[in-house]
Amino acid sequence: MKIYFENMLCDIDIWFIGHNFPENSKEDRYQQEEIEEIYQQLSKKCILYLILHDEIERKLGKRRSNMPKKYRNVEMVIDGITFASKKEANRYQELKLLEADGVISNLKTHPKFVIVPKTDKRRAVTYSADFEYFQGKKVVVEDVKSPITAKNRTYVVKRNLFEFQNPDIDFREV
Repeated sequence: MKIYFENMLCDIDIWFIGHNFPENSKEDRYQQEEIEEIYQQLSKKCILYLILHDEIERKLGKRRSNMPKKYRNVEMVIDGITFASKKEANRYQELKLLEADGVISNLKTHPKFVIVPKTDKRRAVTYSADFEYFQGKKVVVEDVKSPITAKNRTYVVKRNLFEFQNPDIDFREV
């Protein structure tokens, strides 16, 4: 069942907060029976709220601490900047050293580029790279990717649009 809640389309599963229990052991069956009894005691409004709350957190990008991330990346914070992975954080440290040595200049993290401008009917489509810097007189934009994330369809389309619209910028996938 789909409903709108605070302008967000939410999928609603009318099963107790989406829990599935294996039916192998007596303990699991007992636990399932207990939950079903609690479910029947609670009002549907309360259950609906719990399910909505879980769905809204998922849509807003909040995750339970025990859930692994899709690509198993570990976020890192360096110099107050949050990086999506250890690999990206390590690359930032390498670029900071290159900037200190004078090899590159004007290092920026997470620059955004508009690849499709906003219209009356649609919002703008942006591409957010990992790094932008000058190497001599040349502008370089870098994106740190693993072999798996480099195949992401959305990323590939945005990268191709970016490269097509900015032929003068040296794009590098690290």
